[in-house]
Amino acid sequence: MRKILNFLTVYLLVLASVLPAPAQVRYKAAKRADGSQVIYKEHPPNSGVFSTTVSVLPSDAARARVAGRVLLPYALEGQRQYNPDQFGLGNNKYFSETFKFSVDFNMGNLTVAQRKRQGMNFFNVWSMIGDPSSPSAEKYSVPNTEGFYYMTESALHGAYEGARYFESNLEVVEAYLINSIPSLGVPGSDPYAGTVAFNIESSNDWKAANYGNGGHWPPADGNKPIRLESPTAKSMLGGNATVSLSTLLGNPGAMEIEGGVRRSNRLCIMFAIARQKGATNLKIYYGSSNKQGYPKTSDATDYGQFLGQYNADPSLIPGFINDGSNRVVLNGHTYKLQGNQWDLEDHMLGYFYPGRFDISKKDWCEIWGNFGVTDCSGYNQKSAPQNYPYLWSKTKPVHYVAEEKGYYQACRIKMKQNQGKYRGILRMIETFYEPDIAAYIDGVGVPTRAPFSQLFGTLPFNNDTPKVWFQPVRTYTIYCVGRFFAGNDPGWGLHVFISNEYAHGDLNSHEFRAYNHELHPYTTLFQARADMQPYEVFFNGSTLVEDPEVQIGGSGNFEAYTGLVAYNNAEGSSSSAGQKPCYMLRYKDMGTYWRVLILGGYNQDWTAEHTDVVRAPNGLLNGNSFEIKLRGPGAQIYDFYVKKTDNNQRYKATPTAQTLWEKAGYSGRVGSAQN
Repeated sequence: MRKILNFLTVYLLVLASVLPAPAQVRYKAAKRADGSQVIYKEHPPNSGVFSTTVSVLPSDAARARVAGRVLLPYALEGQRQYNPDQFGLGNNKYFSETFKFSVDFNMGNLTVAQRKRQGMNFFNVWSMIGDPSSPSAEKYSVPNTEGFYYMTESALHGAYEGARYFESNLEVVEAYLINSIPSLGVPGSDPYAGTVAFNIESSNDWKAANYGNGGHWPPADGNKPIRLESPTAKSMLGGNATVSLSTLLGNPGAMEIEGGVRRSNRLCIMFAIARQKGATNLKIYYGSSNKQGYPKTSDATDYGQFLGQYNADPSLIPGFINDGSNRVVLNGHTYKLQGNQWDLEDHMLGYFYPGRFDISKKDWCEIWGNFGVTDCSGYNQKSAPQNYPYLWSKTKPVHYVAEEKGYYQACRIKMKQNQGKYRGILRMIETFYEPDIAAYIDGVGVPTRAPFSQLFGTLPFNNDTPKVWFQPVRTYTIYCVGRFFAGNDPGWGLHVFISNEYAHGDLNSHEFRAYNHELHPYTTLFQARADMQPYEVFFNGSTLVEDPEVQIGGSGNFEAYTGLVAYNNAEGSSSSAGQKPCYMLRYKDMGTYWRVLILGGYNQDWTAEHTDVVRAPNGLLNGNSFEIKLRGPGAQIYDFYVKKTDNNQRYKATPTAQTLWEKAGYSGRVGSAQN
């Protein structure tokens, strides 16, 4: 069965229907790799899922203008159990190498080879097994096309992290970086690392408010001399080449400009050293996103880039080569200082962590009690089931699809306007809501930690309680939207950052008791990857229509609109005010027909339904349109085969609800294969 499914990713699918009154029976015919035919019968009827094999296609079958879909059953695991293997991801499953899939959760101490069979193709060194100091460690055998190094600032900047990074002269920072940045992707200490992301957190901004906050920002030494690097700041400060730190602190405008130029100068050096020392195929992601936070309608015309206001400028630095080349010699090494990090990176790290969920006061009080809420009188406190599936079922849905699509579009708008071209986005998420205030009750945020007693004080190092984990529908949708948007373009992927401080180990160990709960947000990533695997070959050579035309509700005018518009500034809330259903469309010329995939989603309750008509713009696909029923809030994907002899015909994806497959808080098909 699994090998046949693999063939279906490559060969033509034909949808047919037989109409014996009164019921309709539908079939799907496909070719195996050897040219023989396999036939599937839709089961259950009108579900859009073809999973039962039959020996012969009925002789009176007629072609139907209906969609298919892939929904593999997900048998939910119990607490502290993790079974991504259930989706049958093995060596006989094709996944494109261009879309990277990396999960920093290896709580079975699996080898890279074992994790590849689960469907991963990209591996952060943190989740590899073996003593990193041992020659037998996994990192020495992973090809640099599959290895990833998420380099922390402590490793990158060391003693120069924070204030010292900005206060020191450029040649001093360069001398440190040339030793701290390893030779990436070549024989040595990090041969696996053909891709690197630099995670800089303490040394992003230089401003008075940073000083005295402890850690890497001690109280300011106002007498410290600062050799200026920005001609504009120099002019604003009286034309002096060197000023005291207190002078800069007293002129915030000049300090902002000076700090911006210093940051860009140092990042240019960082990129140059990494490329000089690393493999010729090294890919560098600056460890942040040019767009911060939730997507907004204003992102359509807001071209500003996070930490990208000021470009590098070597003109005041000793060693400057005044020939128009923007070069400078530092410690005998020549560098070109031009632009900023967004101009220099190969692709972008989609560093956006959703940070809010909405819940009613009643459900909060029945799950958490009065924690964070002053008055739970009138409610039966902590009377509800104390487990994540119940909590997820009570967390209000949001517009998951528009949130993700809108984020990608906001980033790409900034790329196009500033760099003149798009680059790939490696989406990075955690599996939990990171802010200390993440839950919102009637629009008011409250302090938030996991409410379950077995998790209290279980985080390592500080005896803290873990934060609240995402609903599985969110991780499912994040994967689906990113994979659909990416197609086969390079540089795209999904990296799931570690939770609870650990990337690998023995899940059953007492050391990892912070994982003593349902881990479904991880498993649903593999559920989504399995559901989309049959489209992997299709993506290569397909054409993306980011914003197809939509006839909302199946009536009125067609309109094309972005994910930014569909999301309508929800800022992570469950509010659906002004929101619209959100779609993307991909098509591929297959000779006598087009294969068309449509992904959609809407902010609605778990069993609510919404039907729209979708079409490609400008009469593409012969003006044929697609009636799409969306049920629940998660991402849904439908697969059509459109005959080129059809003109202005209506194709349909309106499956009957399969209530045995549904579970609030989840997406796709939930339950055993017998459901």
